[in-house]
Amino acid sequence: MQNILPGMPAAGVLQAGDVIVAVDGSPVDTTNALIDAVRRHQVGEQVSLRVWRNGQELLLQVGTRNSPTEPGRPVVGVTISTYQFEVKMPFPVDVESDNVGGPSAGFMFALGILDAVTDGDLTRGYFVAGTGTIGADGVVGAVGGAAEKALAAEQDGAQVFLVPRADYEEAKHWVRQIQLVPIDRFEDGISALCGLTPLPSASAPELPTPCA
Repeated sequence: MQNILPGMPAAGVLQAGDVIVAVDGSPVDTTNALIDAVRRHQVGEQVSLRVWRNGQELLLQVGTRNSPTEPGRPVVGVTISTYQFEVKMPFPVDVESDNVGGPSAGFMFALGILDAVTDGDLTRGYFVAGTGTIGADGVVGAVGGAAEKALAAEQDGAQVFLVPRADYEEAKHWVRQIQLVPIDRFEDGISALCGLTPLPSASAPELPTPCA
């Protein structure tokens, strides 16, 4: 557990440094597993957590609230990372997300980092938006509010929207012009962008390195 968000259900119940090992009696060992377990609840329901704190095991009940960034997704109000999970990068990575929380930008952050450290323009000159969690195995997971996110992207001028396959039907609800692309894994996003015909506005019209 990294931080407890003020005014959220977890405040006063959980503490920074807590290690959540089970949700509703089922073990969880990654951030994605924890998020998926909480997501199975309805907003407003209680979640049962088994937590290790200072060498002691605690059983705690925590309420849920509607996610401020993903309508319909229940959250308890914490920022988390997988315990003792470490990724060694060949270069420093610092993502400035302002006040945006939650895992739903993970997939697009990963694509953005790849684009930044390789040659060529992976977007091929298009205004690309998207959503989705990203797992250590490359799986792109579902998020909440896919229809609202796709509509907001279209209204902001995006031409392509990458969306987890599980959210594809929901994402089609309101949009009319934006190209929706269902994604299962990280490499699917790369393939989808590499398959775009480069626009004249592309900063680097040659084939990007990830597409080679």
